[in-house]
Order: sequence, then C-alpha cells, then structure tokens
Amino acid sequence: MQFGISIPQILSSEGFDPTMLKDFLGRAEAWGFQSAWVMERVVGNPPVLDPLVLLSYAAASTSKIKLGSSILMAVMRNPIIMAKSLASIDHLAEGRLIVGIGFGGFTQSPHYPAFGISPKSAGSRFEEGVQIMKKVWTEEKVNFQGRFWQIDNMVVTPKPLQKPHPPIWFGAHSPTAIKRAVRMGDAWMGSSIPSTKKFIEELDLVKRYLDEAGRDPKSFGISKRVYIAVDKDKKRALEKMREWFDKMYGDADMASQTAIMGGPEECLEQLAQLGSLGVDLVMTDLVYDEREQAEVLAQEIIPKL
Repeated sequence: MQFGISIPQILSSEGFDPTMLKDFLGRAEAWGFQSAWVMERVVGNPPVLDPLVLLSYAAASTSKIKLGSSILMAVMRNPIIMAKSLASIDHLAEGRLIVGIGFGGFTQSPHYPAFGISPKSAGSRFEEGVQIMKKVWTEEKVNFQGRFWQIDNMVVTPKPLQKPHPPIWFGAHSPTAIKRAVRMGDAWMGSSIPSTKKFIEELDLVKRYLDEAGRDPKSFGISKRVYIAVDKDKKRALEKMREWFDKMYGDADMASQTAIMGGPEECLEQLAQLGSLGVDLVMTDLVYDEREQAEVLAQEIIPKL
C-alpha cells in the first residue's frame, strides 16, 4: 500500500503563501510520499485555488513525486482544452501526472445551467468528453461525431509525455458510474466521504464489474481518499475537523462520521484496515497543521504499513 498527500490549496483570510507551498511540496517529496493531490471546487466556499494552475506550480516545485487530481469535474470543462492543458502539465512534470476525473458533488448542483449543462445529459456528456481526451492525446488528426461535440481533422499538440496518455482514474459512487470507471478508466478512487461500510459496498461493485468485463484486477488500481488528523489531542482534532467539514460541506457532524482522528497508533490501526481491503493507494487529506502532520505520517505511521 502506497500513500499520497493532499496539496494545500485553500486561501485563508491572510491570503496564500507560495513559499510555504513550495516548502511543503519539497518536504512531501523528501519524506517519500508516492503522490501529491489537488481537488477541484469551482463555485462556493471555501476559496480553493484552481487545480490545473496548482498542478503546474507543483510540477515546477518537485522532480520525483507523482502529481494527481482528485478529482477534476470533467463534465464542466471543454475536453479539447482540458486535454491540451493536462498534456502540457504532463510535460512540465516530466511524465508524473495522474488524471483523476469525475462528477464530484456536482451531480446534484443547481449550478448546471451556468455551465450550459443539463443534469439529464451529464453522464453522456462526460463519456464523450473522456473519449475526446483520449483521441486528442493519441491521434494525429482527431475526428469525432457525437451528440455534444463534432470534430473534423483537428490537430491538437503537444501530445502527453506519457504514452499512450497519463493514467485516468475515476471517482465514482453509483453503480452506473462505477461500471463506467471499470469500462473506461485505469483505476478507481473511493471518496473520503462515505463510511467504511459504504466504501466496502462500492469496492465489491468494482470487483464484480472487473470480473464481468474480463479485466485483470491487478491492472486496475484501487485508491481511497481519507480525511485524517494525526493529533494526540482528540478534542482539538475533532474541533478542527468539525470546523473544516462545516466550511467545506456545510455539515460539521460529518467529521466524526468519516475522518480518521487520533494519535499515531490509532491512525495506524485505522489505515491498516484499508490495506486489508486491498487498497493500493491511500490519499491522506490533511486540513490543518499540514506540514507537522505530514511529517508524523511519513516518519511514524507509513513505515509500519
């Protein structure tokens, strides 16, 4: 089991400190984290930096650690422009990019009309977009005749550094979305929000659809994003996490329902459970004292796993 780390990307009331971010990325790489991850939130609070811009900065600030998105809300983006942007980042990162895509919480959003999207057609639009991205990345001249996009002999360069293209990981919850992930993706990302019981149910669906599709499970990655607070003061950890979940999701009670909290040994025990389920990569999501907690994760917890 490998471990990734979330990249700080939220503006505080004092603004954002790029020097701190560069230091954090350098330390995460030196401490041996397999990957560093960004999220996407376009509308609403808190103020989250754009993921593609941040990935570009991370690419310039590191040399070894893989860089990924968990997740880009691809249905909101033009697939041609997104494919070009991601290919450019893959070059800046020297082939270290992982493209994580999905709907996020946007499927229930009232903001669909602002992006010219109908909720009823979002699934079909998403699939067309993925098909187009793959074509842009692998074909010299792109041709595509779909419901939402029509392309005739279009040349889009540069192609990604990774061949045939960067790995595509899907965030998915519903049976339809999980089946799509197995059919079109290279890996599945379990969300940080559902309970362990719900995650196991979703993981069982992934395994079933892999079997039905005749895909080798060893060639399909399984990851899980986890909110975590490595803090011996559990009261403080809960207060900090409740504050975060209230700001991020409008529901402070989610903290005690979904996050891992406690000292190193307690966190170690809960993370080990994910390993027993067959998770290949755990994306640890820190929301306060990021540098201090990342160091404890890297030096006291991960080596034991």
